[in-house]
Amino acid sequence: TGRNERARHCAVEGCEIARTGGWAVELLDRCADNRIAGNHIHDIGAGAVRIGEPGCPERDEDETVRTTVTDNVIHDGSRVFLGPAG
Repeated sequence: TGRNERARHCAVEGCEIARTGGWAVELLDRCADNRIAGNHIHDIGAGAVRIGEPGCPERDEDETVRTTVTDNVIHDGSRVFLGPAG
């Protein structure tokens, strides 16, 4: 999986992401101005895109903000971990 913290001005575009054991792409703490677009995401263990961490960050600067997720084809998720949404 693409697990990222503090990622800024990054893009995942035009990729095929498949057969992951967990999430396809994760943008966790302090990520900003990122783009996930035009990908084919399938046969994944959990969900396709995870943005931020559960709960509220203690400080505003720890929040993940301004993430664009668009025009992706996502199917056959939750193969290992049932329940995550797209």
